[in-house]
Amino acid sequence: MTLVQVAVAVGALVVLCVLAVVVAHRFRVSARNMYDGIQAADIQKGFVLGAQCGPDSFITPSWYDKANTTVAAGDPGEKNTTANILSIHIYNGYFSQNTLISTCEVNPRIQTADGYAHTAPPTAVVPEQALWDPAFSVDFIKGIGGTSYAHVMPAGRLGGLSARWTNTFQASEPVVSTRGLRMSTRRLPDGGAQIEDYNRTSNTLRMFGKRRSWGGHVVYADNHMNFEESPAPPSTEIGGRVGGADRRWSDFLFADEYTAGDGPEHPYATNSYLGIFTKAGPTMADYRAIWD
Repeated sequence: MTLVQVAVAVGALVVLCVLAVVVAHRFRVSARNMYDGIQAADIQKGFVLGAQCGPDSFITPSWYDKANTTVAAGDPGEKNTTANILSIHIYNGYFSQNTLISTCEVNPRIQTADGYAHTAPPTAVVPEQALWDPAFSVDFIKGIGGTSYAHVMPAGRLGGLSARWTNTFQASEPVVSTRGLRMSTRRLPDGGAQIEDYNRTSNTLRMFGKRRSWGGHVVYADNHMNFEESPAPPSTEIGGRVGGADRRWSDFLFADEYTAGDGPEHPYATNSYLGIFTKAGPTMADYRAIWD
């Protein structure tokens, strides 16, 4: 072979190697994205299985721990945090703590809870009668958080459980999603809402490549799952009647668009609100979500 032929052959091998690396990288990225959706769906399935143990609502710590053997609280509703909800499901084997960490996670403070106590958790009020491990934490702001996924808020606006914290089987009602970002909305003249501001530096914008707006997997009450390109998927639009005409309004997954003047009959009174809730209580107003 001449030097020219050798150079051509070497150049061709380099090109093939580069192409192989690019294809392999894209395959890994695609696989990670796919598994994020599979894990979100597994969490939803765990919620559905858990609902069979109660009054057809998803497992609720305040209902589950009536004897206060796991956690003591001034009001039972204070137990209904994301950490306790997920911990009950882990304790009962509906899904594992590994399932809760997305393959696309980019926040180093969100990690698998390897020290989870599956029997007699020492931080419970009565360890031998505990119904979950109360030491499980999702608070990645204060320390290490054990979940990449958000869920719909359990509480109703006026107290009790939300109508969406049940097996409604509605294709328009999200239950679990890849975690979202902090956002605020403002009310429009026609009664709908619009994003006013959102965290443009949120880690969630890097989970599926560099994005300018949120995208992630959402699992709905009828158990179907979509990768949504917007925090207000078209399938979750809320309907109302204004000035004698029917209107369709966006329902932002990670914001509560309801205002005090709307009244209990307004569609936003039962809107979807998904988050990782570190504080809970008897009503929606008592809940606090964390974002990054």
